[in-house]
Amino acid sequence: DCSKELPRTNAAGLLSYPFPGADELEEGKYVFAGLDTSFAATLDFLGPDDLGMAFEKFDDDLLLVRSVKGSGAVARWNSFCPEGQKIACLDRIAAVNGVSGMPLDLLSMMHDELLKSAQVTIQRPVMKNIDIKRKEKGESLGIDLGLNPKSNYLRARASKHHLLCFMG
Repeated sequence: DCSKELPRTNAAGLLSYPFPGADELEEGKYVFAGLDTSFAATLDFLGPDDLGMAFEKFDDDLLLVRSVKGSGAVARWNSFCPEGQKIACLDRIAAVNGVSGMPLDLLSMMHDELLKSAQVTIQRPVMKNIDIKRKEKGESLGIDLGLNPKSNYLRARASKHHLLCFMG
């Protein structure tokens, strides 16, 4: 579970529905993560249920690692992988065997009963603390915010960067 692995900020009220737009975002400190690095992990499967990680389908185009189990293909990879390439909570699954796609398609590829191994492209977030302050009341922050009511995460986009904001 990510809540045990990463610090979260207290952002009470931001998860209320309907979700306030960027113009209503209050001043405060938030923790954001941008995609920083990517790497390929080769997962060897002993069976169709041997993956060893749980996912969160954030929205139609983002598949996040919610947790890593103590056994399975991911645990085996993590036990011998190069430094800095352990699959961890909040990593993004970008492709399976070189094929990118929708989250459910990626999951289906990894759970294929005939698959003995898969090369999974992982995108790793980097955590950044951001202090949001307005210069003038009513000023736009230039951030597009999106909330999936079934998720624990807020998705924020600024310019060309993909950001995630972790809410407590």
